[in-house]
Amino acid sequence: MPSTTGACGSWCAGGESGLFGSGRGHNSSDADYFEAMGVRAGAVAAALAEGERHTNEAAEPAAAHESGHSSQQAEEPEPPPQDRVAITEYPVTGATAQDAINDAKKNNPHPNKKEGRTEVEYFVSYGTAYSYTTDKDGVVTTSIRATNIQVMTSITLSLPKWQGYESASTAEKAKWDKYITSLKEHENGHVRIGKEGAATVKKAVEGAKATGMGADIKSSLKAATSNLTKEIDRRIKSASREVQKLHDKFN
Repeated sequence: MPSTTGACGSWCAGGESGLFGSGRGHNSSDADYFEAMGVRAGAVAAALAEGERHTNEAAEPAAAHESGHSSQQAEEPEPPPQDRVAITEYPVTGATAQDAINDAKKNNPHPNKKEGRTEVEYFVSYGTAYSYTTDKDGVVTTSIRATNIQVMTSITLSLPKWQGYESASTAEKAKWDKYITSLKEHENGHVRIGKEGAATVKKAVEGAKATGMGADIKSSLKAATSNLTKEIDRRIKSASREVQKLHDKFN
């Protein structure tokens, strides 16, 4: 049951979608999927945090305008962190493997009370290229677009660990091993969907653009950047819903 949450500046974990920083990065999670396997989804919870860094890129020529004056700028993101998959474990107890399995079913820490949970989070980094024009009345219009879209996937699996495993009999160990192997296989299916979903998110963000108007370039750019942020947020949410459907179908 994946969900979408989280948004912020370049490569950092955040809160509710839409609350990003200056528009250089965005994260979205596919989480909510807690099943016998997000990304915690939302800020999959591994807080990746890095400051914003910008580089220049040649922007497209500015469109013609009334005053004959225009300018163009570009800012590019730092290369994203590497994709990652991490496994966390929570303790379960029991005299037998079945007792431990029952403990995992009853006392696991997951919101939906499933023994396994997979959290998938997408960290989206993008640069910007913008141009602006000034009309005869001095009104500045800025056109801005996202460039060099990059998506990093951070996935965290949460699985039970039987505290009595080492002292258990060979037969009980075999029973636990069979259970945990089956659980991991299921969760790995969600890992696969999560990784493949990065392409869906990237495709959704590609081509994002917006405009903004103001009395000067600073206010015009601020308005355009705000509108671009909202547009990218909308696209990520839409893509996340599509990935969510794949998780639901797999369940």
